[in-house]
Amino acid sequence: MEFMQIKPITISTLSPVHIGCGIDYEPTNYVMDGDCLYPFPWIDEAAFATEEQLRNLLAQAGSIQGLWHIFHSETHLNTMKSLAGRFLPMKSGIKKQQDQRIQQMQFPLIIERTAFDPISDLPILPGTGLKGAIRTALLEYLAREQNFPEASYVFKNKNTQIQERLMGGSFASDPLRLLKISDAMLDANCSEPTRILSKQSRHRKDNSATSVRDATQNFPECIEPFMAEAFRSELTILENRNTWLEADQKRQI
Repeated sequence: MEFMQIKPITISTLSPVHIGCGIDYEPTNYVMDGDCLYPFPWIDEAAFATEEQLRNLLAQAGSIQGLWHIFHSETHLNTMKSLAGRFLPMKSGIKKQQDQRIQQMQFPLIIERTAFDPISDLPILPGTGLKGAIRTALLEYLAREQNFPEASYVFKNKNTQIQERLMGGSFASDPLRLLKISDAMLDANCSEPTRILSKQSRHRKDNSATSVRDATQNFPECIEPFMAEAFRSELTILENRNTWLEADQKRQI
């Protein structure tokens, strides 16, 4: 009997995947050209002829709106693009919406980043998110097997009791505590693994926006669909401690 089993796994994507990480592509950290977004971490004065030229350019902005125009105007497009080490394809039409916002002096689009490795800057699938997805799938399966009322899931005050009933134990005895998944890293050979898409929250019944706030589109960076075995991770399965202790006691006898 093994106390711990570690198994390598590969993960393929079937649909666009966005896992929020609380970090965005801010309006002063990217430019758009055609259907591509060029992100860069900061303004590099080396991209300008002189440091004085950069300072004068920023001084001429005069306001936040003026600063947006510097970053997103055709005049300085090539200079800003030279700061980017990569580019992200975008859904057609996003650049047009960006141009309209700039012309109307509205705040430029904020692009939501998907979870990424800060060293390689490549997207990842966090182990916590993968385990959460597995847990959700198991709960839905168990609910169907036990003819559990689907409406009960909306009772937030009973969420803990519902999960304990379906999983057959409390947090201390939850079977998934014995399962650990490492962050899934992207195969370095994958080119252009992400794309900027648009999303909008809508009701399933009539396809209407869920609220006035949600009627405004958001633009997340998403991992491309149909990427076969693109991510690699490790699945760690721990043996139940009580079972291990019982087996150890038998060996001692």
